[in-house]
Amino acid sequence: MYYYKCLKCDYISKQKIDMIRHFNKKIKCNINSNFEINEEEIYNKSLIKHNIYNDLGIIFNIEDKRFKCNNCNKIFQNKSNLNRHINNKSCKLINDINNTINKNIKCLIGFDEDWNINNISKEIKEQILLSESKFTNMLKYILNFDENLNVIIKDKKIALVYKIKENNYEIINIKYVFEITMNKIYNYLITFYNELLNEKNIDENIIYSINSKYNTYLKNSLTKMDVNNCLYNIFNDNKIKSLKKLMEIIN
Repeated sequence: MYYYKCLKCDYISKQKIDMIRHFNKKIKCNINSNFEINEEEIYNKSLIKHNIYNDLGIIFNIEDKRFKCNNCNKIFQNKSNLNRHINNKSCKLINDINNTINKNIKCLIGFDEDWNINNISKEIKEQILLSESKFTNMLKYILNFDENLNVIIKDKKIALVYKIKENNYEIINIKYVFEITMNKIYNYLITFYNELLNEKNIDENIIYSINSKYNTYLKNSLTKMDVNNCLYNIFNDNKIKSLKKLMEIIN
């Protein structure tokens, strides 16, 4: 999976032609304007192709996968040896085991879908609502479940997210990850509140707190920066687990 990144404004594109169009716009980007290199060098370096797997430190050798058994991951020097191996009974047994594993892999929720919250008890929902850090505590608990590990933080500019419709990962600017995540958390907190309102004697002021925190995040740039740093740390703490889900999808 490849991408291009503008050195000036961190714009990301999957196609080189899109990056060229980005530089050819009438209104030029100048967000990160403090560069010691000239415009031509910025342009040339922004057209360098990056491999997201290499960036994440993942060894992903296409040649090694050329004659790889999808049942047991064994590598062969030619196709005939691979076919002979596939017809072997021991490999078929491994295949049966892997079919069970693959069912679990397919349970990964797409970033473009709602999280799986089926295992969150009413007691936990109440604890989250009553906590001071409702939004970050919600995300921490959500990421306890492997099927919700659909975000991999590369750095403070770029993230990799799993999209269920494409059954693949997509590179996006990390600011969109935070915006979408906060919106999803906000909607879930409202849902939790409405669900528990008539059962747990939940303080009605909680709904004002939820709305106030979310609106402040949307309107106050300093608050947004602080919250985004918290979200970054939470996603980064789960990076190893998320990478393992990525490798399962690749393999």
